[in-house]
Amino acid sequence: MTGGNQIRYFLLALFLYTSTAILPIAEAHGADIVVVQSVARSVHEKIVSGINSVVRENPVIASVDDVRRNFRAKPKLFIAIGQDALRAVKDLGVPVVFAMVINPHAIGLEGKSVTGVEVFVSVESQLDQIRAVLPNATRVGVVYDPQSSGYIVDLAKEAAEKRGLTIVSRAVHSATEAIVAMDNMRGVDVFWMLPDTTVITQETVKHLVLLSLERKIPIFAISEKYVKNGALLALGINPIRLGRQIGRMANRVLSGESAASIPFEPIENGDIYINTSVAMRLKIQIPPDVLGRAYKTEE
Repeated sequence: MTGGNQIRYFLLALFLYTSTAILPIAEAHGADIVVVQSVARSVHEKIVSGINSVVRENPVIASVDDVRRNFRAKPKLFIAIGQDALRAVKDLGVPVVFAMVINPHAIGLEGKSVTGVEVFVSVESQLDQIRAVLPNATRVGVVYDPQSSGYIVDLAKEAAEKRGLTIVSRAVHSATEAIVAMDNMRGVDVFWMLPDTTVITQETVKHLVLLSLERKIPIFAISEKYVKNGALLALGINPIRLGRQIGRMANRVLSGESAASIPFEPIENGDIYINTSVAMRLKIQIPPDVLGRAYKTEE
């Protein structure tokens, strides 16, 4: 290849690359909805599929980098999937509906046109599931950081009382304190994990699982991942149903309702996951009706 041809080939490749990079935002011109993903994951594809089944127009898909580098036109609505996506669009003057964000209250959304679905199943659904799987349980142990998940604990205490349950809570401010609090927590019938980035680390989860097996106290976890790692059960996210929930919120905003006036919502319901091997080790009999509708693992 001659020098001139090499230069022409390089310029053509560069043009195709940059055209592809800006394509999502270019196509967003005049679009009602742009979905911005923190990262591209298969679970996000399922969430988008759920959104598509509800909203009136298929959304344009963009990455965080697309928005930061190439944002030109303003859509009627951003749907932000993930914390980085929410941070990228929350100050652009466009209403936002978010999903898959842990503790959105800590991101600085006061006074902004933002609403969305928090990344936990409603406390009512979770406590009902504890009641269904562990009918003799009355005391639910929770270790939490007030800055991260204190608002969930407040909701849980009221909901638990209505179900004949007592939340035994210990506030901490570091992973080290969390381990100490777990060790000192006595007289509880189940450990309940919350979506708390202070408390839930690789080290603390490993410690809690060992404690669970040692004391024969089951863990009610926040996702299927932890069930595979030794928790008894979890209510996990169903991404299609989550997408539909997000789509319904998006339709409200597109119909003229202010996003700022729509309260954040928990995930409406989740899929139940049960580790049958852990149930055997803890000598827990799972009610047949619960077992029949659960996703089961024996790891």
